[in-house]
Amino acid sequence: MKKVVVITGALGGMGSAACRLLQSQDFFVIGIDNSVGGQQLGIDVITVSSVMKEPGTVFPLHRDNFNNPLWDQTRVDQLVRALIFPEDCKIGHIIQYIEDRECRTRANWVAGDGFMWDNQVPHLTVNAGMQPNYTMQITGFLKK
Repeated sequence: MKKVVVITGALGGMGSAACRLLQSQDFFVIGIDNSVGGQQLGIDVITVSSVMKEPGTVFPLHRDNFNNPLWDQTRVDQLVRALIFPEDCKIGHIIQYIEDRECRTRANWVAGDGFMWDNQVPHLTVNAGMQPNYTMQITGFLKK
């Protein structure tokens, strides 16, 4: 199984060089750059992070909290988070969320699939499998 790496600033000189180097060493490279990633998602990106959930990890039901004093508080109602899956789903990798007052379960995504929601969507994730579960989170303001 290939190791997954996320490179931010992937269109810049150092970022693109890092992408090429890691791809040549057989890494699964996810390149993100505000000018491209933000356009594709329709947001002004403010943070990008990657998360690895070890087998047995549970992120209980919650809503994303966007209370960061460094972010433009006049636009808090425009904040969203995109959750992107860099790998195909494996057995035991589960996400549940509430949409239109109904519980939805996803456990069949492919690399590149994802979700985007605001702070009103309750959701949880579980890794009940035997392999790590990787996700990438991109937070930003919806473009007007």
